[in-house]
Amino acid sequence: KLSVCHPTLKRLTINGGHIDPICELEINTPNLVCFDFGYFYCEETRLSLINLNSLSEARICIGFIAKMFSNYCNDTASAFDLMRALSCVQSFHLTGICLEIQAMLQSPSLIPEFPNLTSLKMGACYAGWENMLVRCPCLETLAFELEDFGPVDWHTPKIDPSCLQHHIKAIKIFALKRKHVEFQLIGYLLKKAEVLESLTVEIKSVTKREQRMMSKNICALPKASKKCHILII
Repeated sequence: KLSVCHPTLKRLTINGGHIDPICELEINTPNLVCFDFGYFYCEETRLSLINLNSLSEARICIGFIAKMFSNYCNDTASAFDLMRALSCVQSFHLTGICLEIQAMLQSPSLIPEFPNLTSLKMGACYAGWENMLVRCPCLETLAFELEDFGPVDWHTPKIDPSCLQHHIKAIKIFALKRKHVEFQLIGYLLKKAEVLESLTVEIKSVTKREQRMMSKNICALPKASKKCHILII
């Protein structure tokens, strides 16, 4: 059992390979402000996160692995418990290949509300990403990292998140690679973000000529916000 129970601890980083299924991880830190957690663990692993009401910033890179580490398990309940324990954060970086998180994002009723979240960075454009935004009513900054896990398909969201229409002022897209689905994502965001002030797009792995063409195409996309400034890097 790894137990981190401390009344004044402010910052905590736990990362590595995997947590053994016979292990128990308990975190009870009422004054924790920053939490960086990166692990693979099994559905049999006992994970307890309590008293994280002071948490302001969290970076989570997780995966769930099945017995004998041969395949991913399907434990959305564990994913829900983890996300619920972090629901008070103001800044959230969610990354890693985690099928359980992805499954949860496609089931809106399983996503806890993040009432204080103002900055969200996702390590990929997961299917159901818009459902996460629906549960973040005060979100102001949204970022996608597409370098490792870019979108493989595009489905126009059935529900337009209210934060995208009324609160999000800055959007950042990292490592664009000239995939058509990525332009669809940017086009949707620009079309729906009514108070957007800045869109930053990082383009990688293309020639200078392709970069100029991509920049021109992005700047020509329709924008809901008249004060949006587009920066291509």
